Formats: sequence, C-alpha cells, structure tokens
Amino acid sequence: MNSLQLYLQLHLPSRPPPCRRSHSPSNGDKIEYPKFLDFSKVQKPRHHWDGSQREIVCVARRFYSLTLKQETAIFNYMFASDLQKEGFLSGLPVTTLNSQCHDMVRNKHPIWVSVNSSPHSHDGDDEYREARRLIEMVCIELGIEISKKPNTYTQVKGCQLLKSFFNIPDAKKADELMLEQTFETETEAELNTEPQHERTPSTNLNSRRRTLYKKPFKGKKPRIVYRFHNAQSRGINSPSIRAAVWATGPSHIQHPSLLDQRILANLAKSHLSRYTIPSPFISTYATLLPTIHRMLTKSNCSMVSIIDASKLNQQMLFSAQELLEKDPLGPEITKVGYLGWQEWLVWGSISEEAIICTISHLQLLNIVDLNPDIESVLQTQTIKLYVHNRLPLKTKLRACHTKVDEPHGKVIGKFLRMVNLPLEYIEDVALGITRGWLFTRSHTNTNDEFLGGVRQGYTECSAYVTPPITPQKPEKQPEIIVIDDELSKGGVTLDRFQEELRRTAETEPESESETPEVQHSERGSQWETVYVEMNEGNENFARVFELDRERVNRVMGWENENDESRSCERMW
Repeated sequence: MNSLQLYLQLHLPSRPPPCRRSHSPSNGDKIEYPKFLDFSKVQKPRHHWDGSQREIVCVARRFYSLTLKQETAIFNYMFASDLQKEGFLSGLPVTTLNSQCHDMVRNKHPIWVSVNSSPHSHDGDDEYREARRLIEMVCIELGIEISKKPNTYTQVKGCQLLKSFFNIPDAKKADELMLEQTFETETEAELNTEPQHERTPSTNLNSRRRTLYKKPFKGKKPRIVYRFHNAQSRGINSPSIRAAVWATGPSHIQHPSLLDQRILANLAKSHLSRYTIPSPFISTYATLLPTIHRMLTKSNCSMVSIIDASKLNQQMLFSAQELLEKDPLGPEITKVGYLGWQEWLVWGSISEEAIICTISHLQLLNIVDLNPDIESVLQTQTIKLYVHNRLPLKTKLRACHTKVDEPHGKVIGKFLRMVNLPLEYIEDVALGITRGWLFTRSHTNTNDEFLGGVRQGYTECSAYVTPPITPQKPEKQPEIIVIDDELSKGGVTLDRFQEELRRTAETEPESESETPEVQHSERGSQWETVYVEMNEGNENFARVFELDRERVNRVMGWENENDESRSCERMW
C-alpha cells in the first residue's frame, strides 16, 4: 500500500468501501479508484507534425542564427492554435523541437533536403522567401534579435526543390485577402475604417499565413495623427506650433523637394534610430495607443496632441514604412528590426490650425479617476504596467473583450467630449480607439450602432473645465501721493496719517457715475512744495495737507462734483 492509499483510508472514512473486481490470477486484485484519481488512463499529449511545421523549423535553422529557445518560441507562436488543440497549452518544449530536427537530418527528410539546397538570393526571389518573412515578423513581435547566416549552400545530388507551403499562387489576391484578416497589428489605424469581426482560428495554411502577416495599406495617408511630447522632447513644442529640432522658428527648414531622395531617406533613418540626432522630422502616429502608452510610462509632464493631417502640406508628410521598406533598420541601429508601420514623419513644423486638441497627463488621470467607466475602456492602469507597446500589452487589452456596441460607444463619446475634441472628428478618433485597444465585435453589431452611441455620449456630456492659462490680475492697490518728499527726510512719522486717510477712503461711498476725463488747463499744472512745521506733529500736518488737496483739485479740474470722493479715488 502506497502513501496515497493510506492517506485516503485515514481521511475519507465516510466513503463506501471501494469496489473490487476480479482479474486473472496473474494480475491479482486491484482497487478501483474514483475517476478523478485514476491517473493511469490520462494520456500525455502528442504532437503530429505536418509539412508546414517542418518547413518553418528547417528554414529557421537554415537561414538564421537562433538559439534553441528562440526557435521554439517562434514555432510556438506561429502554431499556437494547433498546439492548444493538441493539449500543449504552453507550446512544445525545446527538446521536442530539437529531436524533430535531428530526425529530419538523420533520415534526410525531403523538406530538410529541399530547404538546405535552396540558395539565399539577395533579392529574396526564392521558394522560401515567404516562410522567412513570416519568421522575421514573428521575431519582431516577440522582440527577438535575429541575424542571417552567410549566403552559402550545398546542392544535394538528385534533389528536387519542393514547393513551399507558404507560397500563394496569386500574390495580388493574397495581399487583398491579408487585409481582411483579424490579426491586430500596430498598423490598423492606417489599414481599415471598420473594426474586424471575431473569428475562430483557421486551420488552413494560407489563412494562418495571412493571419501572421498583414501587409500595411500603402499610399493612403491618415486623416488623424497623434503627437507625443514632453519636457525631454527636442524641437519646439509650444501650444501654437510643433517644430523639428532643426528649426529655430517655423520657417527655418528648407523644403524637402530641394534635397536628394537618398539624403532624405538617410535623414529619416537617423531620426528613426535609437540615437539622439538633430532631425528635420517630427514623429507622429496613426493610432492613439502608442502615444497614450508613452504618456503613462514616460513622465508626468507629457502631452498628446491630436492633429488633423489633412491640414498639413501633404508633400511634407512621409510614411516611415515606405522609407524603410527597401532598406529597413538593422539591429545595430535598433534593438529589433523596425518597419515603421504606424509612424508618419512630418517635415519641418505643424501649424496651429492643424492641432485639434491637446491632452495632458494630469487631465487624463483626472478624467479616468472621476469616471470609472472611461477607465474600464481605456485601461490606463493596465497600460502603465507594460514597458513596451508590443504583443503582451495587446494580448492583455484584447482579453478585456470590450465590445464595439452602443454602451461602449457612449463611454468613448463621453471621453472625447471631456478632452474637448471637436464634433467633426469624433467618429474618426472613436474608430481609431476601437482598433488600437483591440475591441471585439459580433456579426450583429454595426458601426452605425457604435457611432450612434458615440454621438449620444458626446452630446450628453459636458466639456472638461481647464484652469485659465493666464492668471487673473490682482486688484489695483491704493496709491498714496506724497506731495513733499522732504517730509520723509525730516523724520516725520506718516504711519498714523496714512492709516487715517485709508479709513476715510474706505468709508466714503463710491460714485455711481464714471470718472470724467481729466480736464487739463491751458497752462500746465504743477505741484507746489508745502512746508510743514515739524514741531506741531502729525495732526498739524494733516490739516495742512487737507488745505493743499483742495488747491490741487482746482488745478486738476476735479472740483465739479463729489470733490472729496473723486480726489480720494485719484490719490488712492
């Protein structure tokens, strides 16, 4: 009897005695345990290899210098849906993948022979170019640095090059199909105008290939772009203008058409690199999520500006993806290969008329703190936990299952109203939020229902009240006119005299009519020095000053009406 059986007999006395069943004399009698304790029938998951999976393993080992852990991570990411159906919730272990590679080498599997006999052409025009492209894109998503192996291969005698599992005959039609898939990348604000439907993972190889690789839409420039800046941002970031670091003013950068295209491309690459280099470009993004992520993780004094790109000079708006398409940044410039799918570079400056509104870090925190419904949609507390805006963050946002429906549309509309976004832009920004935050939708939901909720939430909410930019001017303090400066030299104490005059001015009623303009006499008025006997004290000084005040009123033309009140107002 083992320890588990002893434990059950001691701690489960109320259970009925276990049933016994007779077996052959050679096996003896065995106790039949409950099903949840019968581990003898539990089968370990087994993986069934197909041609596409073998091809990915062979291509990754043939063309790239990757560790075993990196190869396994790439494989598990690409075929996650198939592995989960087989019971591998965490993917295949490293040993299983490595054993399969050794078996293919030992048995000279046709796929292994074909991949290792394929040349690595410089223009990428070979049978396994699509498989390599998939691997490189998965490496970017996972943050894996890859380096290509030297261009060497050995032709196996009698080998017939096999057709890749990832090549689609009609490339143009394949690109159109790729745009219709549901895999969310950082380019979705540029690609579509409508959130995609929820679909079950497909087992078709071509569908899986299109799901992993989504070709960005080129040629169409976004209507709305977003700009992040803080105290560390270079260039000019005033409320009325955004200018690149080259500029000492809005018009000090020459037009890009005056530069050679090679120089322009090199300037863009230096701007997109991780090095701090003066640049004529301003980085903007076609989605709101990257800028909000930076705002929540960089500093407390950061801001996000929403910009109408249609009001910019279209000749000065460049797609980072198109600039890096033929010659992407290498690992020596960036940590991982950067494709610039969602970044748009503005040449020179952004005028005030193009800046729709600006959201500050403090304003965003105040809004989400006072409105839990907005926090449940924007997930700011979740976003600030992730250092990078990459796949783990997007997976977490997708797991929230925020629906594209009317109730959530009202919340989005309420938020856009509180950040003072003009009405004409709320639909574009709202749809961009659904794509950036990976909202889900069913076939019954439509954009009209969602946008109707956005408009309703926008009209029912009041704008966010911001403190005035310029402080209010303090009230003008009363001013005392001292006629004779010689009094201070004589050491006369004026404290009591000033206090009495101040009380007199406060007790006198204000005149309802406006103060008339000063009537200047033809002859210039002037002050005359009044000599005061110092030995008589402050009381004598007050009487002398009262007589002199009447004389000043006559000279300045203040004696028409309410002489005493008006003289006090002028003097104080």
